[in-house]
Amino acid sequence: GSSNVLNGDVAEIIVYDRALTAEEIADVEEYLRSRLPETVPAGPVEPMRLYALLDGGANAAHGWLPDGDPNASGSAVMTIRPEENAMDFNIVMETAFDVSQAHFYAIPAGAEAANLGDSDICWGNRWSNHDLLVGENYVNPRLTQVSRRPDRWFLMMHTSGGHFALDEDGFLVPFDQDVHAAVAPRVNNRTGRLVEAGTLDPNGEAYSTDVLYLFLLYDDQGPPLDYGGPAGAIGGVLSTVPIARARDVTVAAGADCETAVAPELVYTGFTHSDVDLTLSLEPAGPFPLGSTEVTVTVTDDLGNADSSMAVITVEDRTAPQIACPAAVSVECTELAGAAVDFAAIATDSCDASPTVSTEPASGSLFPVGTTTVTVTAVDSAGNTESCTFDVTVTCGAQFVRGDANGDGGIDISDPTHTLRYLFLGRPGSTCADAADSNDDGEVTLTDVIYTLNHAFWGDSPPPAPYPDCGLDRTADELGCLTATAGCE
Repeated sequence: GSSNVLNGDVAEIIVYDRALTAEEIADVEEYLRSRLPETVPAGPVEPMRLYALLDGGANAAHGWLPDGDPNASGSAVMTIRPEENAMDFNIVMETAFDVSQAHFYAIPAGAEAANLGDSDICWGNRWSNHDLLVGENYVNPRLTQVSRRPDRWFLMMHTSGGHFALDEDGFLVPFDQDVHAAVAPRVNNRTGRLVEAGTLDPNGEAYSTDVLYLFLLYDDQGPPLDYGGPAGAIGGVLSTVPIARARDVTVAAGADCETAVAPELVYTGFTHSDVDLTLSLEPAGPFPLGSTEVTVTVTDDLGNADSSMAVITVEDRTAPQIACPAAVSVECTELAGAAVDFAAIATDSCDASPTVSTEPASGSLFPVGTTTVTVTAVDSAGNTESCTFDVTVTCGAQFVRGDANGDGGIDISDPTHTLRYLFLGRPGSTCADAADSNDDGEVTLTDVIYTLNHAFWGDSPPPAPYPDCGLDRTADELGCLTATAGCE
């Protein structure tokens, strides 16, 4: 009264024209048993909660959906009651996706099979009057089989979308009800639709907006050229645990050069508002600089758990801190300016010795005037910070030695000016270095004589700066408040 499908090789068939011996009968029995399908295990009696994580395209959990919608995603939670062959379900589409039907597909060769088997557990508008996404007490005699091996079943959701058919020249095909509907009588997946105004054919001509053109609805009944294909489908293998998935993440280190990471940042697996889920990371963190492999685990309210691996990478994104020098003011040490030394210090939370550079460098010769110095600190992660400060080099006024009265020439008026200062209490030179003709660091009568001997007797000229303008190169207590004429 029952039958089984036996798998074997026709070459192994032996036809007997006599009664079999006991030994031959035992051999035949052993052969037949070896070809029988595996015994289906007894199914559960208590209600069973099942999960499915739905997606499409390259993200699909099953290879049967290479053309699925890569932008669609969803999740499903189902409770099967085996004794009643009934199911409650709640399917959530996370992204906009106009679904038209739902299927449980058998996967004869397991979850990694390249093909799906039959599908006679179907619900939705076409197949039954039962609700499509949320429903209770959906009855199907094969639900008990699903509860026995849920990992051999695949939930698929189909869109109501599709695409216009094209002929071999790339033109839209006018819809003919008698011709096109008859091609696929089992399901109504061919229809006529109007095109949007302005739709152009390959010749650049606009299609008529009054003509129905053949539109192929997405369906799993055939290839895209005939039926629209499964390009609008998303799905997922059933599971007794919430399906865990994780993504690699890169985060910034905190002030202490490490960071805490919430499991939610890494987890990308099953979520559903009807199921209380707990997420955890191992190790839990905080995580140091560099890459750490972690395990993210999702556990439902029944204690069912699943895990997935990910890598958390912590980067130092904080720039060093610089103690910028205060502004520096110095007197020149030569006509070109002065060499100035300074120190800039930088600290960093993740690098004990960040590199500090300055432009111009410390010890450089700074010209007379104000120069802006830029300090740059770079840590081992390449983060940079900079600051600036000014170096100002000043020099006493320039002069020509011997020009005591500062009129731009050396003549009798210069020694006369000094004599009035020395013996008559008249104001002295505003550039005492210029009145110091012999450069001995003092303004005395010897300077008067030195100037007269040079001007009228041709004796030795005054030390530099002479005859051109310049600065006093001899350290003394004299100064030059006002440049002599021509040296301003």
